Amino acid sequence: MTSLQRSFSIVTVFLLILGFGAGSSFADSSHVRIVRVSVVQGDVRFARDVKGDPLSDSHGNWENAILNLPVRQGYVLATDNGRAEVEFEDGARAFLAENTVLEFYDLSSEDGGFTTRLVLRQGSAEFYVNPGRGDFFSVTGGDFSVQADTKTTFRMNNFDDGSSVSVLRGHLAALTNGKSTNVAKEQSLSLKAGEPDSLAVEHAPAIDDFDQWVSGRIDAENVATAAGSQYANGYSGYASGFGDLYTYGAWFPVAGYGNCWRPYGVGFGWSPFDFGSCHSTQPVSAAGGR
Repeated sequence: MTSLQRSFSIVTVFLLILGFGAGSSFADSSHVRIVRVSVVQGDVRFARDVKGDPLSDSHGNWENAILNLPVRQGYVLATDNGRAEVEFEDGARAFLAENTVLEFYDLSSEDGGFTTRLVLRQGSAEFYVNPGRGDFFSVTGGDFSVQADTKTTFRMNNFDDGSSVSVLRGHLAALTNGKSTNVAKEQSLSLKAGEPDSLAVEHAPAIDDFDQWVSGRIDAENVATAAGSQYANGYSGYASGFGDLYTYGAWFPVAGYGNCWRPYGVGFGWSPFDFGSCHSTQPVSAAGGR
């Protein structure tokens, strides 16, 4: 995919987000979510119709995951020799290390709040969350689940011999056998498979290459999102795709439209619809119009 095609895909996602966010029907719907694969590196695949445990479903139809793939409830994302990032419309992100399988068990919304329940079936994944009012975010891995109610970055590992979670920023609650255990920054909770009495809370291990990659992604995306949001013509709240727009193009004022965006490497007459099935000579504005 060329940089121009990639940028056009980003614009399309961005406009869909603004379109959904503008009406009250988004807040009232229980199944409208805007979740996308925002980074694909190496071999990353997904399945739509997995029944039960995706690791034991021999009939799962695995497809290659592409950039900006919409993720729906029930999807499973898997990496082999690759890494992936998933961006949620409220700014939460999930990062998959190599040889990792993540199931999107519940992606729902009610009265404007987002409910996200994920299952780490295998491997290592890191999560950045900043829940708003009415949001719920949890991840299950092995024999316990974790829930983050405040701005938190945490890593979960789930392997045959057991699972663990480490908190890099913030804090969370780990739920196992009906008991809740608080895990604070720089702490790690571990549990051996099939041994509920083995639960231990210790100092988190040293960060590795994957942690550093995730940290760099979070910092760069937060900076780009903040920089792009200043051109939003009064649009408030987090909008998925703002950071990518800032990375792949530039904003400029257009009379009658406000701040508009175009990708790097194209002229002033560029229109995204000239590359699709519809055509327009108008620029794309941050208000979602053209």
